[in-house]
Amino acid sequence: MTLRWYTRRDENATEKGPFEETAITEAVKSGNLKRSTLVRREDETNWSTIEHHPEFRAVGRSGRETASERTEKSDYRLDIRAHAEYARDASRGARLAARTIDNFVAFALPILSVVLFEPGDIRHLAMAIGGGIFVLYFLFADGLNGQSLGKRVFLLAVVDERTGRRCGFGESVLRNLTRCLGVLDFVWIFGVQRRRLGDIVAKTRVITLSQR
Repeated sequence: MTLRWYTRRDENATEKGPFEETAITEAVKSGNLKRSTLVRREDETNWSTIEHHPEFRAVGRSGRETASERTEKSDYRLDIRAHAEYARDASRGARLAARTIDNFVAFALPILSVVLFEPGDIRHLAMAIGGGIFVLYFLFADGLNGQSLGKRVFLLAVVDERTGRRCGFGESVLRNLTRCLGVLDFVWIFGVQRRRLGDIVAKTRVITLSQR
């Protein structure tokens, strides 16, 4: 398991994180974090400056990145200040509440097609359309800037665990395909990292957004 990092400006400042190691590295290179910033791994209790950690000792010494380095690293560059909203993994309760809303939204059309239409071809057609929307919603909903309707209500978002970028449609499909496993998918959320099996497969996290 890759350990993540916490940062704080000085000994009196509030800590931020957790962040992936690549996020810290890119923030130092881009100048959003100073080498004198305090950091600690999530398995540590003591703080030390970035320049004193072997993992980051060589980062930032050459000053600016070259144009080729910026191009090569563009997919992984992260503004640590913008990343402050990714400081906390979503609670299990908030995720369950968001999932309840998503279930309600997804099941609404198939149920309405049964209630509103008499038995016959029209009902079958409505049920087929509703069932298709049901499947599409569950597969693609998290790709809407990382937020399904339920997650939007509870200020949650799905992000890439490595870069902090919001979940796209490809990741949304990948992380939600495992829902067909039922409890075998969801039971993983009771682990230390609070991630479904789908999150592990898609390399995503569900985080709580800070209220601005």
